[in-house]
Amino acid sequence: MSPDHRIEEIRASFDDDQEVPQETVRRWMEAVDSEVLGCLFSFLSRSRFSQRVAPPIPVVELDEFARRYLLQCINTNPQSEWTLGSYDAAWATWQWLEWLAKTGDPAGRLPLWRDALARAYKAGDARVREVLVNGTIEHIFENRSLRKLFRIWMDDPDLGAAYRDGMAWVTEGGAEHSDYPRGSKR
Repeated sequence: MSPDHRIEEIRASFDDDQEVPQETVRRWMEAVDSEVLGCLFSFLSRSRFSQRVAPPIPVVELDEFARRYLLQCINTNPQSEWTLGSYDAAWATWQWLEWLAKTGDPAGRLPLWRDALARAYKAGDARVREVLVNGTIEHIFENRSLRKLFRIWMDDPDLGAAYRDGMAWVTEGGAEHSDYPRGSKR
């Protein structure tokens, strides 16, 4: 099935007010095409659509999908109708982690994200590292509980700079001059 056909299938499924079968959503989640993944992510990241998946997608599966898609966008900076560019994906990553923290992270996903972000930072070039720090880490660090989760980065020879940059954002007032929506605990 072509990516364009899958996108139309996803859009049609969520455009009406009917339930969307879980097995159908799982099939879409297996796609490799970033455009298909982006289309699906745009629907699943909005509760008015994700609540129509029946039965609901378990948080673990939804989180795996989000992590795969968002990190792919951060690394590749796709430029298309449905995909998120690097900075938008980094910002969506921060929002996703905020959501997980707000729900109490019942499935224990936050350490997996921390470790995935560490791998992406270490493997990334200068552009990817900048995107991760400016779009995700600085804003994650506005939330004390999330900041504590990343404390293990402090003494890491590769991650220490990212940790210090995130802390500087919080301690030197960058967060107070941000254009991003507030709502994080400091």
